Amino acid sequence: MKIHKLCLEGHHTRARRRRRGPNVRDNGIGIPLEDRDKLFQPFFTTKPTGEGTGLGLSISDEIVTQQHGGTISVDSEVGDFTEFTVRLPRRSRAAGGAG
Repeated sequence: MKIHKLCLEGHHTRARRRRRGPNVRDNGIGIPLEDRDKLFQPFFTTKPTGEGTGLGLSISDEIVTQQHGGTISVDSEVGDFTEFTVRLPRRSRAAGGAG
């Protein structure tokens, strides 16, 4: 998939003080509803055999949720866009609450 336009947007508003992170949005072909529930499963890919491992989003999800206590979500409209939203706690678990 080609990314025609990529927007990175950090959110630092008062309403989001405890969790913040980037939104990444493209204006590509979108992700069909039937594929969205599988996106973060290891080895899920829509690419032809041999062109992808299907590990990128599952690894990203593990890093964000398990290692940092955050969330990662996706919103998409077929034919219009896909947007991933990452939310991380202000203080990392790894930092022991300091930082």
